[in-house]
Amino acid sequence: MAKTMAWAFLAVFMAAAALPAVDAASDGLGILDQVLKAGGERDATLMIYVPCGIAVLFAVFLWVRVSAIKVERPGPDCIASEASFIELKNCYQTIQIGAKAFLKAEYTVCTAFVLVFGGVVLVLCSRVPNLTATQVTEPYVWKWKVGALTMASFFVGAFTSMAAGYIGMMVAVFANAKTTVAALKDGPAGWTDSFNVCFRSGAIMGFSNCGIALAVLYGLCQIYRDVFTTIQFGQRFV
Repeated sequence: MAKTMAWAFLAVFMAAAALPAVDAASDGLGILDQVLKAGGERDATLMIYVPCGIAVLFAVFLWVRVSAIKVERPGPDCIASEASFIELKNCYQTIQIGAKAFLKAEYTVCTAFVLVFGGVVLVLCSRVPNLTATQVTEPYVWKWKVGALTMASFFVGAFTSMAAGYIGMMVAVFANAKTTVAALKDGPAGWTDSFNVCFRSGAIMGFSNCGIALAVLYGLCQIYRDVFTTIQFGQRFV
């Protein structure tokens, strides 16, 4: 699977690198030219959103692989007793409940702080330098759209960070007991399986968080580019 994902990433980046050549070859082809020639923005969008989507899908695939491990006694030949597995399951469920309670308390405080501080960001970032002809008499002006968009970025970043923290905490708790179960196999298989569970669980956090964060960031850049764009004589000015 790892080799398949590596080849998939390589194919995506090779396709994106070949797009400028396709643009050049499509000159004078009418409708085909209009479809293919979208400039650097199209190339950047492809090279960001496609890998982000692959990263999230790969994280889902790894989650399915890890979740397939049941927190229960594999069979009568297992070296651990049934009572040990009952205690393991109780610890697993208790830690999971405690983690959710902790995140709920933490995110309640964080949400209140973000909402209050968002108002501060709105006011402070709305006072911007005056770039018009009246800047001599009035060097600074109020532009509430700038402040509102800055506040929106602050909100999106804060709540994306909270989502990343929630995913990380839940996956870490989710993997603890499953790693223990995987380690019960005899010989090298126990070491291999337990390591794979740990590694896959960490990859779930890494791929999902990076994919989501990069996609959200680039999406904000695209939205704000459109908000602050003016089109004159068929050309775009930001």
